[in-house]
Amino acid sequence: MRMSLKAKVLSLAVLPVLLFALVISLTTLFILQDQARKEVEQTRERLLSDAKATLQSYVAVAMTTIKPLYDAAAPGDEAARAQVIKLLSSITYGKDGYFFGYDSNTVRLFKANSPEGVGQSFKDNRDPNGVYVNRDLVKVAKDGTHYLQYSSPLPGNTQVLVPKLGYTEYLPKWDMAVGTSVNLDGIEAQVAVVEAKVQERMQGMVLSIVGVALVVLLVIAAAGMLLANTILRPLHLMKANLDDIAAGEGDLTRRLTITSQDELGELAGSFNRFVDKIHGL
Repeated sequence: MRMSLKAKVLSLAVLPVLLFALVISLTTLFILQDQARKEVEQTRERLLSDAKATLQSYVAVAMTTIKPLYDAAAPGDEAARAQVIKLLSSITYGKDGYFFGYDSNTVRLFKANSPEGVGQSFKDNRDPNGVYVNRDLVKVAKDGTHYLQYSSPLPGNTQVLVPKLGYTEYLPKWDMAVGTSVNLDGIEAQVAVVEAKVQERMQGMVLSIVGVALVVLLVIAAAGMLLANTILRPLHLMKANLDDIAAGEGDLTRRLTITSQDELGELAGSFNRFVDKIHGL
C-alpha cells in the first residue's frame, strides 16, 4: 500500500509512542496484578493466623480448667477421665462453639453434650475432599502440630462445603485428644471483599494509565501533524512551481522563501538557483 509522506511522518511520530505506551501499560498491569495477588494472600494468611490464635486460646482455657484434675490424676484414672469428659462436654463459647474428644483409635469420647456417635470409631470418616478428619485431628494432637484444615457440608445443604479449621491437644494420661473447630467461610467472605476492592483499585489505575497514554498520544499526533505540515508546505510550493514550469506557464521571477537553515532550506535554495539558470537562458 502506497503511503504519503505525511502519513509516514505521522507514523514515525505516533508508532514509537504507541508501542512505548503499550509496553508500559502491560508491564504496569502485570505488576499491579502481582501486588493484588500478594495483598489478597497476605489478608488470607493474616485472617487464618487470627483464627488459629483464637482456637488455641479457647483450647488453652479448657486445658486450664481441667489442669488441676489432670495433674492430680494417675495414668489411666477412669474416674478423673470421666469427670473431665463431663466437664468439657458442657463447655460452650460464642454462638455455637463446643469441644470434642477422641482416643488414639479415633473413638469418639464426647462431642459437646450430644450422645450421638459416642463410643463409635470415626477412623475412616473423610470429608468430601478426602481428608480423614477425625483420624488426622488425633494425629495433629499427638505430633504437636495441633492444626487441621478440612471441610464439612453446610447443615441443611450438603451441596455446599464449609471450610473449617480444627485445633487439638493430646492428654497422654487419658489417651484423649481434646479440641475444637471453627468455620472459615467468614474468612473467605472477608478475603472476597478485599479482593473486590483491590480489583476495583487496580482497574482505576489501569484506566488512569490508559487515559494518560491517550492524551500523550493525541499530543504527539498533533505535534506530528504540525511537523508534517511544516515539512510538506515548501515541498508543495516547489511541486506547484515545477508543474507551472513544465506546463510552460511558470513565472520564472518567483522564488521560494527560505524559512529555515535545515535540509528543506537547502532544497529551496537549490530550487531557486535552478530557476535562476532557466530564467537566464
